[in-house]
Parts: sequence; C-alpha cells; structure tokens
Amino acid sequence: MGAPRHLDYLSAGHPVTQILAPYNAFNQGAAALFDAAKARGLQAVAMSPFIRGWKLDEIGGDTATVADVLLRWVITQPRVDRAIVAMRKRDWVDVNLQSEARGPLTTDEQAQLQTWLIKTTQP
Repeated sequence: MGAPRHLDYLSAGHPVTQILAPYNAFNQGAAALFDAAKARGLQAVAMSPFIRGWKLDEIGGDTATVADVLLRWVITQPRVDRAIVAMRKRDWVDVNLQSEARGPLTTDEQAQLQTWLIKTTQP
C-alpha cells in the first residue's frame, strides 16, 4: 500500500496521474495518501467501496440498502475523484448508477452509517 512519503519519489514530469487505494467508510487508511496526492495535482481513486460479504453479514439488514449507502459515502467524499466498483452481476451496473444518481447521504443515512461503524468495531 502506498504512503504519502512515496509521492516524494515522483520526479518532475512523471507520468503518474492517479493514485489508487482501498478506501471505504470502514477503511479510511488511505485518507492521508489521497490528500497528499491531490495536493500534488493527482487524482485519488477509491477501490473496494463495498466491504466484504462477511462484514455485510455482520451489519445485517438489507444488503442492497447497505451497499447503496456505502457506495454513496465513498463517491461523495471530497478526497475521492473516482471509484472502482467490481461487479459480478450485470444487474448491479444499473443499481450502482441509480445509487450514484441519488447523491450524498441524507442525515438519516449518515446516522445509520455511524451506527454500522460502531456496531462492527466494538468487541
């Protein structure tokens, strides 16, 4: 995984235009890397906007709603320019595009996400 200090190795005129890293509501470890990259004019690309299935099972409830909230959280973060979404089913393309069209999370959705974060990080 890249770190902000790795950006110091880029020479003038380098061909790098984007930094890719896993980044989602449950894994925000790339925040400093993304911020440093954007300060240098690079784009930040979030990978893995959804968490693994076992984590979705831990959250519980409707996985479609959880996925919608998690995708919208990632794509509306100021430090994220793009997101890479891996899909195993063709139907998920339309579902994800519909999520993107809904825009930022509502206050209630933000509160729900905070509940999920607390629920899944407590021992």
